[in-house]
Amino acid sequence: MPILACYALLVMAQQGQQPRSFADKAEEARGYIPYRALTWDDFHTNDVDGTYLADTEAFIHYDFRAKYVQSGSSYVASVTSIEIRSGFDATKSWRKSKFNVDPDVLLRHEQGHLDINETYARKLRKTKLSEWPTGSGPTAASAEHALEDRIRTLFAQAIANCQAEQNQYDDETKHGQVASSQQTWLAKIKHDFDAAK
Repeated sequence: MPILACYALLVMAQQGQQPRSFADKAEEARGYIPYRALTWDDFHTNDVDGTYLADTEAFIHYDFRAKYVQSGSSYVASVTSIEIRSGFDATKSWRKSKFNVDPDVLLRHEQGHLDINETYARKLRKTKLSEWPTGSGPTAASAEHALEDRIRTLFAQAIANCQAEQNQYDDETKHGQVASSQQTWLAKIKHDFDAAK
């Protein structure tokens, strides 16, 4: 039950291209499963040495489209659409073949990791187009690069915050082994998850 890893992938769509989505199946073919309730069948077996019984890895991916306008001798690029996806990385997540704890309790703990990740994705999805950063520069290309850098920085901060919460979740619940802390955390996770809709 190590900490959940979150990461982002940026693809800036060029004019005329559609952002990818899970309908594109290519992402799923690479082992990225859209957010949903987990089952133990989602995890591959890996009897590695160590004290952890399972590891849930998650992702946050995004694609955006942008436009630029010329303003005097400079250009300003802004987001026109953005798609944010999150879910379970089946290629990196694993479980041991045998548990010395209740598997349902352990699975609820692992689902908590995925729910925290989805909560951060939902918060990002709630950002209005006008609230995303803009990029500026002396050319259209430099404005687009500036925009890309600012969005990457924004996602990196959100992911760092997500990771910090994942760490706190594991530390305070001792990876799901302290029942009272686990129940407190599951209530908090549900509250935050519902509030981020």
